[in-house]
Amino acid sequence: MSQLEPVKPRTVSVRALLQQACEPHRLLLEQKKVRLHLPQHELSWQTDADMLMRILTNLVSNAAQYGDREGELRLNMFVEGQQLYIDIQNSGPTIPDADVPHLFEPFYQGQNRRQGPVRGSGIGLSIVKDAARVLGGTVTLQHNQGQTVCFRVCLTQMEPI
Repeated sequence: MSQLEPVKPRTVSVRALLQQACEPHRLLLEQKKVRLHLPQHELSWQTDADMLMRILTNLVSNAAQYGDREGELRLNMFVEGQQLYIDIQNSGPTIPDADVPHLFEPFYQGQNRRQGPVRGSGIGLSIVKDAARVLGGTVTLQHNQGQTVCFRVCLTQMEPI
């Protein structure tokens, strides 16, 4: 991925990207009566906006598709030290333990299935992992219990070109 698409760091509004990542899924979230919680505070970060958007769109899509009807989708962001953390958390079925070690493998489809007519290809989380790595970051399954699933993206500031 990194050889095909050069990274172009610039200062971006993380809150605006989170809002933008939710837009394609608004109708589904409304149909499922999911309560969407976006951060109210603003946060700027030096990164590649397109690559971060690829990460956020995939994670929000999964949360919208796999999350509970009448559940919640919470997006949060915070900075600790030199790290930006973005959490995408949804209420819904947890990921089976047997699937967890394989989540970021290309084409892996776990035991849980997407709700609705759209079927996944199993490449979304591998794209997320690759994009995070290109940005010098990571993505992890932060929480997976009690009807709550949360993925965490961790990024460092990139130097402008």
